[in-house]
Amino acid sequence: MGTLPPGMLLGSAHLLYFGVYLPFRAVRSALRRGKGPVPERTRVFQATVIDLLARGAISLVTARAAGLDVFPARLPEWDGLVWGALTCAVMIAVAIPHWRGGVIRGERFS
Repeated sequence: MGTLPPGMLLGSAHLLYFGVYLPFRAVRSALRRGKGPVPERTRVFQATVIDLLARGAISLVTARAAGLDVFPARLPEWDGLVWGALTCAVMIAVAIPHWRGGVIRGERFS
């Protein structure tokens, strides 16, 4: 039995982290919501920035080990730009009413 290449090993760890561990933590956090003091907004923002930077670094290292070209030297094709713009528009169209509803209801988290 041979050893796994670094890209496959990191890819498997990446899938476990983002596909199992983080959803588990999200569900656990949602179940505990409202059971304790609300943290300071600045602390939440700082923790979020650090968390996103760490997740981005993990993803970039994994992609590099797997041989993926994350930042290609060429521009995307027009169909890729169109699909990206459509995806962005749909996400914004869904997010704005959700965000406004939370503001109207006075929810801290939504």
